[in-house]
Order: sequence, then C-alpha cells, then structure tokens
Amino acid sequence: IVEFNDQMVVFTEDQMFGIANVDTDVPDIYTIHPGIGCIAPDSIAVSHGVMMWLARGGVYIWDGQNPPQRVSDELHESTSAGLAKMLFACEFH
Repeated sequence: IVEFNDQMVVFTEDQMFGIANVDTDVPDIYTIHPGIGCIAPDSIAVSHGVMMWLARGGVYIWDGQNPPQRVSDELHESTSAGLAKMLFACEFH
C-alpha cells in the first residue's frame, strides 16, 4: 500500500487498485490496472510526481492519471529480486 496522488494504491502481484476518499465513511475502491501488479513491494518508489515499481513485466512508472507505462525490458523472474534491490536502493532522480 502506497499513498500517491491523494489516493492509496494497493497491489497484488498481478493487479493494481486505488482507494480514494480514505478519510470519509465511504471510500471509493477502483481498479487502476487489471494486468499490472507489483512483485517486489520494497521496489515501490514515489518521486517527482510519479510512482515506479517492479512488476512481472519489468519496471513500470505511473503519473496517477495515464495508464502505467513499462520503462524497462521484460525481466526474468530469477533476476527480479536482485534487480529490484539495486534499482530502488536510492531514490531515483
């Protein structure tokens, strides 16, 4: 779960959901993307108005409005965990 763009973003390994109006009695829960999730929760980073994370298909970036975009080549599962630690060891600029 990550706070981003006035919403909470919740991931499964294969899907991405948003929760808006968290501070009200009736929060709004919706699907952000049904086919992109996060396989390494520690890979999630927010900086400069975008969120970045590691999914099964590679590294994705999202601005909170447009569909998430893959910004890397597809990764092999065996290298995903190590790569996630390297990519997100420090805040990206």
